[in-house]
Amino acid sequence: MPESVPIWRRLFPLLLLILVVIVAAVVNVLYKQQGAALSKPTALCVNNAPCIDSNGVPVVKTYNTTFTDALVISAHFVTIDQVAEKVSYRLTVDGIGKYEGNLGNITLVAGDSYKTFDGTTTTVGLDVSFGATDGDVSSFPFDIHAGSSTVTAFVGKPPAANGTFIPLGFQNMGTTGSFTSVALILGVDNTPGVYAYQIGVAVGRSSATKFFAIFTAFLQWVITLGYGFITVDIRFRGRKLEFPILAMGPGLLFAMPGIRNAAPNAPPIGTQLDMASLFFALAVIGLCLCANIFRYLWEAGIPPSTPAAAASSASSSAATLTTSKPPLGYASVRAQSEVWGTDHRFKGGAEEERYEPRYRS
Repeated sequence: MPESVPIWRRLFPLLLLILVVIVAAVVNVLYKQQGAALSKPTALCVNNAPCIDSNGVPVVKTYNTTFTDALVISAHFVTIDQVAEKVSYRLTVDGIGKYEGNLGNITLVAGDSYKTFDGTTTTVGLDVSFGATDGDVSSFPFDIHAGSSTVTAFVGKPPAANGTFIPLGFQNMGTTGSFTSVALILGVDNTPGVYAYQIGVAVGRSSATKFFAIFTAFLQWVITLGYGFITVDIRFRGRKLEFPILAMGPGLLFAMPGIRNAAPNAPPIGTQLDMASLFFALAVIGLCLCANIFRYLWEAGIPPSTPAAAASSASSSAATLTTSKPPLGYASVRAQSEVWGTDHRFKGGAEEERYEPRYRS
């Protein structure tokens, strides 16, 4: 009668599936909440940011002064090139006061990039890329890349020696995905009549990216240790090495880099997390594969016994036992069958001779 399986073992796959669904749901909810929070304009109604005064009029508070004629800059994070250490932003410009809907002949300068608006474009903006060298990608997924750039606007075309500088208000639209971005005003130019702002940005990994990067590293550990335990069990418990187990090794060696790169926007291989997960996995799986290859070749070198050879060996053993004399002090059970009763046993197709102490002559 087959052994009954405990109910908890039957329900274990279902419970594991429910746990995975719950974890995925929690991660997605946190991802959406973080994205919604970072997509809202930040730093409203504070210094160097747009605001609405008590009369409902849009104003910009900057340089310890409230301006009704100014430009509002929305900084939208686009992407980051981790290898080139470049951060890309899209600066969208809106005017308040006399500049509302009247951005003709206004130049926006951000770092080494500038653009003079002609007043005919529907969406006025400037794509900016600047260095973010203050960051180390080897600390993935906890790396933070920071940089800064000078932003200013004036009436006329460069150079701005005779131009009229325009006060600016900033709001950060830090979109989220694989990265989160925070933009801050680090300082301003105190030259009279000049409104120039030093903008600093900090770009880091989102919470979802950190979770999945750590999860993939943990997955590599689990798979590696599983293959290692299988190899140890075959080696020390003498189990037969099946070919699928041997073929599993090369498959895992090629699969591990793919599992690692499944993390969102993973940098090139060589981070500290890779040292603790990927390279450890490759080393252990490689050693286990070598051991399994030698084991497989050793087992393949043992010639299999054919049925004819097995039968011949059994017949020879039976003949040897029949013609040989029993040990001293023992009598053949077959010879004493009239006294003791016949007791013949079979093992492996050959008759087994049994000997018992001789108590009678």
